[in-house]
Parts: sequence; structure tokens; C-alpha cells
Amino acid sequence: MGDTRKGMIPVLANDVAEGLAPSGAGVRRAAWLPARADRHAISAMEGLRASLAVGVVVAADIWVDVPMLHVAALAALLTCLGDSAGPIRPRLWAGLAFAVLGAVAFAGFGALSQTDPSWATGLAVLCIFGGGLARVWGAAATGVGNMLTLAIVLAVGHVTPPGLHGAAALAFVTGSLWATAMTLLFWRIDPAGPIRAAQARVWQRVAELARVEQALLAEGAPGTAWEAATRESRSCLRDAIEAARALILDALRPRAPALRLAQPALLALNRAEDVFAALIMLATRFEAPDPPRAEAAPLLGWIAAHPDPATAGTAPPGDLADPLLARIAAGLATTDIAPLAADAPAPPWPEAVFGPLRDNLTTESVILRHAARCAVLAGGALLWSLLWPHPFQQWLTLALVLTMQPFVAVTWQRALERILGTLAGAAVAAGLALLVVGTPAHAVAYLLICGIAFTLRGVSYGLFIACLTPCLLILTEARLHDATMWDIAAMRAAYTLAGGGLAVAASLLLWPSWENARTGAALRAAIAAHADYLAAALGGAADATQRAARRAAGLASNNLEASIARRLQEPAWHRAEGADAAIVADAALRRLAGLAMGSGEAADDPAWRAWIPAALAALGRGAAPPPCPAVDPPPGRLDAMRRQVALLEQGVHA
Repeated sequence: MGDTRKGMIPVLANDVAEGLAPSGAGVRRAAWLPARADRHAISAMEGLRASLAVGVVVAADIWVDVPMLHVAALAALLTCLGDSAGPIRPRLWAGLAFAVLGAVAFAGFGALSQTDPSWATGLAVLCIFGGGLARVWGAAATGVGNMLTLAIVLAVGHVTPPGLHGAAALAFVTGSLWATAMTLLFWRIDPAGPIRAAQARVWQRVAELARVEQALLAEGAPGTAWEAATRESRSCLRDAIEAARALILDALRPRAPALRLAQPALLALNRAEDVFAALIMLATRFEAPDPPRAEAAPLLGWIAAHPDPATAGTAPPGDLADPLLARIAAGLATTDIAPLAADAPAPPWPEAVFGPLRDNLTTESVILRHAARCAVLAGGALLWSLLWPHPFQQWLTLALVLTMQPFVAVTWQRALERILGTLAGAAVAAGLALLVVGTPAHAVAYLLICGIAFTLRGVSYGLFIACLTPCLLILTEARLHDATMWDIAAMRAAYTLAGGGLAVAASLLLWPSWENARTGAALRAAIAAHADYLAAALGGAADATQRAARRAAGLASNNLEASIARRLQEPAWHRAEGADAAIVADAALRRLAGLAMGSGEAADDPAWRAWIPAALAALGRGAAPPPCPAVDPPPGRLDAMRRQVALLEQGVHA
């Protein structure tokens, strides 16, 4: 048995590696190009909210030229920038926290920088470090920390007349609370709207995955190629499911306005997740000797053409002989599915606050290193701007802190997107200067461009920056009457280039967070999660238990693939060998999850059903698998699983 397994490893590994080659090449190419735009993320409601929250205040500031309106407009803009999509409660608390902390920081640092620049710089470094460390508490805290950093940077360079710092704080609170109120207003207009939009995004991702598989089917691609070609679609779909799940579970809490829609939405999400899992398994069916191509083509075509099965108007193809295809069709047609289990109760607040912080107070923490890099670079840039003041020097510090990301590869991509977006936006602003003349025209232009920018915010970071840059330059021109738009645009582009370059250099030189070690940890975590799922699936656990385990395994695979992608994006001179082995192991895990969904076979050997999850659990701990059962499994599902475990063992020990 042992010799047979070792003998087939090189052949299977080559097959999987060749099938994944296109995806690997694409990941490497992504390191040098901006991320692909997501057309499904266009949000007219977000644009309208930002127009009212930011554009109205800024337009009033441009029109009447009141200094404190400028502070309020700045606070409203930062509040909208720091707002994270998702459930309303964390967004509300984050907005209120930023309103108070931002006002204190803006007024306090504004006063201190005018009286003692050295103390202002030192205290700013500590606060920026704390803002970077806020990532340990999740997306909402990350937004607050990032925007507090920007508020501090802007306050240090903002000249407030003596005696008006209290008025500046009040204006900041007013602008931030106005933007937060707009969030609540639009949520109340249609409390179920975000849930419906999240559901629509999930089914759009399902349709995208079906379109990819339909194209592979038309090309006659082998099953090994399916794994590579569908990886990005699978990851996007899993992320969409988790985002929708967070919104729905938030609505299930008492007194939530969308409670009446939450339970049906949870059922529909459950149905989408089952279809998603079956589509993943479809790749394994096409590795079989006689795949059901004739039946799969019309079913995939139907899914691709109907992003929302509930409003399709026609039923999916029926009378399918293949059990897996019949399962997909049934999942599209039925709503009689048990709901997903709710998340575990939240831990006590001391553990929720201090636990993540304690876990990250180590030199190996990516977030701690990121916070230290931000503090050092921003502190140096702030000190330079205070010692040699210039109207635009804040832009260097802002470019540094907005470009810097915890990972080297992500910092490089963010720098590229920010530079390209800024250059494009500066060119647009310079062109608008020839067409838009006069204060009323500037106010209207800001209102329109601000709405467009936030409408496209989720589509692409580079596109968002390209739209936001003209807004910022129009606002700057309104405050600096002795500078032309061409001068402002040129300085903005220059400081963005300098800040992006310094951010990339710092990510490479100052406590860099390389991905090699984290890929191994992510692989072990994914193996352990799949071991739990296979134990539930092969052990005949309840459907709810299997679904929860499958979800955990899918999330672990997404984390592993994100780590592999970052590893492949790192500079070639540092990228260590072993990424290909991790890709092979990831493919093996995906196939094991797909095989686990298959219906049990009468000849399934209980010994092998117990050995497979036990072998995965051992590999997840870094140990050798237990001895194989004495009798080989018959050809079928368990035999295919055994071969995938062999591939996985090779990837772990590579």
C-alpha cells in the first residue's frame, strides 16, 4: 500500500501543478497591476449618502468660505472614508467613537503643534502607532484607527487661530455626526435593502462561477484545469457569502428593523451555499472517466443566465440522471433548507478587548510591525513638515499612511493603484479647471464628483482615488486662493509618488512581514479544518454540523489561497521555494471537500472512513499520518480521497 501511494504522487502532482499554472501566473502578474475591478460593487446609495454627508457641507464651505465649515467638511469626509460596510451597529459605534476622538485629536494636536512642535510630533507618533494597532479589533476599529491617523496628520498642519480650537472641535464633531446620521437615515429608508443587496451579490457570484465552468466545459478542459480557473471566483463567492451572513445575523438580533426578512434571507443564503459547494464538487466529477457533459451544459447555462433564481421565471433543467447535477438543480428550486446556525455568543468584553491585543504583542505579529512602520515613517514626515513648513507637505505624510499596508505585496499594489489613480485624477482636475469657473460651479462640481467617487468606491481602489482626487483638489483650491489648479495637481502627484515609493521601501526594509512562515501556518489550519469537515461528512453527522464544518473549511481555504497569492507577489529575490507545493496541497484540500459531498457508496469501508480524517488531523499537527488500513479501498470515492491525502502529505513535507 505504501509503495503504491508513493508511486502515484509525482504523476498527480504534475497534473495538478500544470492545471494550476495559469492561475499561478495570473497571481504573479497581479503584483505589478492594480486589482481587477468589481462591477458588482457599484452602489448608487453609497454615492447619494456621501453627496449629502460630505458634498453638501463642502459645497457650502466653497460657497460661503467659512473656516469652520472646512473643518466640518473634513470630518464628514473622514467619517465616510472610515465607514466599513456591514451591520449597522458596529458602523454606528465606530462613527460615534470617531466623532469624539477625532474632535479631541484635531483640536488638541492643532493647538500643541503651534506651541511645541517636538511634543506634538512625539505624541503623534504614539497615537499613530495606536491607530495602526487598532486593526486587531476588526474592520470597524481599523477604519477608526486609520481616520484618526489622518485627523492627527491634518491637525498638525492646520493653522487654527488662537482661541478657536474649541470651535474647531465642535465643528469636527458636527461634521462627523452629520455623516453618521446620513448612514442611519439611508439604513432606515430601506432597512432590508442591504440584506437584499448582499443576497444579490451572492447569486451574482454563483452565476459568475457557473459561467467560468460553462466556458471550461465548452473548451473540453480537464478537471485539473477547473481547479485553477475557478479559484478566484470561488474566493469571491465565499467572501460574498460571509458578508451576507454577517448582515443577516445582525438583523436577527432583537428589535432589528430587518428582522422580518432575516430568516427567509438566511434560508436563501443557505441554499446558495449548498449550490456553491456542489459547483466546487463538479470539477471532481469531470476527472471521472465518463463526465456528464451533455447534462451539465444546459444547467450551467441556466445558472449563468439567472443571477437570482427566485425571480428567474423559468425552472432549472430537470430530470437529470447525474446525482450531483440533480442536487444542484434541486438546490436552485427549493427553499426547504434548515437555517444556518448562528455564531457563537460573543466573549466577555474584557476578553474581547484585551485578548486580541495580547495576542499581537509579539515581534512576530504582522499588525504590530505594521503599526511600528507607520509610526516611524509618519513621525519623520510630520517632523519634516513642521521644521520646514509648506502648504502641501501634509500630502507626503498622508500618502505614506494611506499606502502602507501590513504585507509587502499588498503595499506594493496599493502604491501602484494610488499613484495611477492620483495621476489620472490630477489630470481630470486640471482639465476641469478650464471648464469649471466660479464658486457656484466649483460647489456643484464637487457635489457631483463626490457622489460618483463613493458610488464607485467598492469597484476599484484606483478608480475611487481617480474620482476622489479632483474633489480634494477643488477643495484645496477653494482654501488656497493664491495657487492655481495646475500647481495643486502637480504637487499632489509629486507627493503621492514620493509617499508611495517611501511606503514600498519601508515595507521592504523596516521589519518586513514575509509570507513564507504564514503560508505554512495557514496550510496547517486549512488541513485541520478539512479534517473536521471530513470527520463530520464521512461520519454521517447532522446536516447542520456538516454545513458549519464545510463553511469553516471553505474559510480556511480562502485564507490559505490569500497567503499563497501574497507569497507569489513578493519580490523574486526573496520568494522562497515551496509555493508550488502549497498550491498542490490547496488543490488537494478543495478536491477532498468536493469528494466529501458525494453520496456515500455501499462499498465504503468504515476503516478508511475513519482513517482519512485521522490522517488529515495528523498532517494538520505536523505529524505523520497513522498507518493505512490493511486492505486497499475499492475504486471510488474513498480511493480518490486516499490519493488526495497522498498529495497533501507531499505538500506539507515539501
